[in-house]
Amino acid sequence: ITDSLGSRSCYTEAKRCGEALCMAYFRQHQVPVKIVRPSLVYGPGLAIDDKRVIAEFTWAALRNPPIHMRDAGIALRSYCYISEAVALLWRVLLSDEATGHAFNIGNAHDEVSIADLARIIHDLTGVTGNIIMEQETPLIAAPSRVCVSMEKCQQFFGFEPTISLRY
Repeated sequence: ITDSLGSRSCYTEAKRCGEALCMAYFRQHQVPVKIVRPSLVYGPGLAIDDKRVIAEFTWAALRNPPIHMRDAGIALRSYCYISEAVALLWRVLLSDEATGHAFNIGNAHDEVSIADLARIIHDLTGVTGNIIMEQETPLIAAPSRVCVSMEKCQQFFGFEPTISLRY
């Protein structure tokens, strides 16, 4: 649950407002609305200066200095590879049965801690430096876990992710 008055709430609240407006048009004007909620999508095209942890760690690894973490890295995330996100997005958009529904676009099966993410990127890129935990300065109001439910995608489309962050 997001604190609607928190410093990071404008992003979440704007999405919720947009979804509410879309659903109002669906109900009142029969506009064929389909809502998708991409969650932690990564892959080619991700800007290296994106400021999200996967881009920051990858950039650090490519420059070959140590990977720096802001805290102990116990927060959990699940990442979805771009090709699976796009395939699922098209399934939703082309499905008549999906009208009037919201779908999470993600990967609920590949949950990792931020510390594990740093180790995975460290290993995949062959970084020679260590992973360094700096003084604990976690992001204010950052969620401790981001792992979306994919039950509706499974129910409607039989979707099961096949690409793992670890491979």
